[in-house]
Amino acid sequence: MVKRIYLAAPFEWIDRMKGYAVELRALGFEVTSLWLDEQTEGTNLTDADGSTQVDKTELAIGYAIRDIRNILASDTLVEFNPGKALVRNTRLAEFGGALFLGKQCIVIGPENPKHKNRIDTIFVLLEDGTMPDDLKAAGIKPVKHFDTWGDFLEAAVLESGQKNGFATA
Repeated sequence: MVKRIYLAAPFEWIDRMKGYAVELRALGFEVTSLWLDEQTEGTNLTDADGSTQVDKTELAIGYAIRDIRNILASDTLVEFNPGKALVRNTRLAEFGGALFLGKQCIVIGPENPKHKNRIDTIFVLLEDGTMPDDLKAAGIKPVKHFDTWGDFLEAAVLESGQKNGFATA
């Protein structure tokens, strides 16, 4: 059952993710993505040309440790696929880590229909019907896909049953 959710998204979507976190918390879910609250202006590790600022290595290590702990505290990871080539790919490492730890991984998007054939990691293809039995036996769960945030939110509320006075069909 979905209770504790980690939101993994491109860094430039931080404001959008903060809004989604507010929605989830209002529905009684815990959001474990502390990067949404702790990440502030001037802490971005990527230059305008897409290169990583190597002088911020200690900061990056701290982010990595924080993110791993936040993922371990979740029972579900929601990865947002922007439908474009990689610039900053931390969410892909988060996705893989959660997948291999046996967390339920969910992919939302790409929301643009023109980008439906684009994937940002081969692991998103491990859904029901493609997951080998030995990986299932190892505790890895098939990846679930939703076209939009609204589709996911509706399914999460239905799956969780009655939450905060919301009755489900």
